[in-house]
Amino acid sequence: MIRQGYFTLPRHDPSGVQSLINDTKPSCIKYWVSSTSPAQVNDWHRVSPDSKFIMVDGQVGDSSDKYKLEAMTSTELKIMAENHISAYKKWRDSGYLGAAMTFNEPPIWQGAAYRAKLTEYTGYFIDAAHRYGLSACIFNFSVGWPHTWLDGDDWWGEFKTAVDKMADTDFIGLHEYWPSSGPLGSWPWLTGRHLLCPYDKTILISECGLDQATVEGGSNRGWRFFMSPEAYVAQLVDYHREVDKRVAGSAIFLLDYENNVWDSFDLRYCMNQLRGANWSGPKKYVIPTQVNLITNPVYLGMTTVDKYTVKFNVKTGTSILSPATGIIYKLDSNSASLNAFYGSYTFSGLTPTVKNQASVVMTSEIGKATGSYITVSFRAYGIDIGAPEIFGGTSTDIVTTPTTLVEQTVGDTLQNYVIPLNSNAYFEKIASTLGYLPASPERDIEINGVSYRAQVYRHPNIRDKQFIIYAPVGEWNKYQWFERRN
Repeated sequence: MIRQGYFTLPRHDPSGVQSLINDTKPSCIKYWVSSTSPAQVNDWHRVSPDSKFIMVDGQVGDSSDKYKLEAMTSTELKIMAENHISAYKKWRDSGYLGAAMTFNEPPIWQGAAYRAKLTEYTGYFIDAAHRYGLSACIFNFSVGWPHTWLDGDDWWGEFKTAVDKMADTDFIGLHEYWPSSGPLGSWPWLTGRHLLCPYDKTILISECGLDQATVEGGSNRGWRFFMSPEAYVAQLVDYHREVDKRVAGSAIFLLDYENNVWDSFDLRYCMNQLRGANWSGPKKYVIPTQVNLITNPVYLGMTTVDKYTVKFNVKTGTSILSPATGIIYKLDSNSASLNAFYGSYTFSGLTPTVKNQASVVMTSEIGKATGSYITVSFRAYGIDIGAPEIFGGTSTDIVTTPTTLVEQTVGDTLQNYVIPLNSNAYFEKIASTLGYLPASPERDIEINGVSYRAQVYRHPNIRDKQFIIYAPVGEWNKYQWFERRN
């Protein structure tokens, strides 16, 4: 969970922008140097000193050169990066602050040769930035890019040589937009794609928000075409609660603007709702500590195949039921893949009985086993956890992790009141021989200069009594029991 941040071009209402920054202390502020003044930016920093800042020189970010990288030599790429950083140094020296942003939404879909040149340029940009004492916000990929293992064609490894040059003060910039249906419906293909970045580096969501251009045939239309300020801020809250722990800030597009084509995106129409929003709260998509492959009727054991794959021995024709709520996103004649929003499951060795894009819940039938075993691959979104870890070693004694927001919130709240069991504790060892269960935490109490430790227990069949054990701290063999009425 992070607070919201803003991409701002304060041309119409600079005092309103200043007031919102003062009141909400955004996680990130992204701005164009051409639309601001050093004094203005420093005022933002004064009232919100913990915000991450991204300064954008439009002559760099939106330069047509970003389309020409394949034709450039290494020398030309290095000179271009040096020129870009020289421009940012000039802005910094005149009083602007923040990370220097590389190209905006480079067209990495042009191919591997383009991505190699972009990586080389980015490395030169980082080197030059560090020489001048600047930090860098690199990549700033478009929504839905780059391809990852989920797409069957992982590009992140192609950028490694540039990522390896990053300092702790640098950022990976990524853009995440969603359609009017909300940010969680496209998770993690459009929103949440940052979770699939394999690098342990700080990420800024350098643009985000509602943009109907994310649906096929859609156009650049913002939230004001589709919903009330309250509904949109509720979507923003949902999104910000889900982001990965590597994300240090966001820049919602857009707070004020230069071109009125962006009026439907403008956050000035929901400033009061932004001020009143509660950005803290539980995630909806939580990776379970353990899940159970449910079959009907026969499960015969599990074998680890590799980090991401396990084999379940079953009988031919066994009905394989979903271990999670989610959406089927890929099918073929003998496999099915499930987006559980916290991770992806692929079931192989079965005849699917679901349709592609079908919604399933726990215990929905996925298919029927075609042989004596099926394999299940699991990969988490955001955390490197493998199939053996999430499935555990057996199909028994599995505690189901809540998957709905209500269950997660209730569980998290009650966790504050749970009395943890500790089979190694001296009092619990004694109490267990009597069939007693702990009814309070251990507490230390000082009486006449002596420190005692005490704990309340109950018996499941005796409703009207408490059983209290106590002993001098460190002298556990001197324990005593006494009883009190409830």
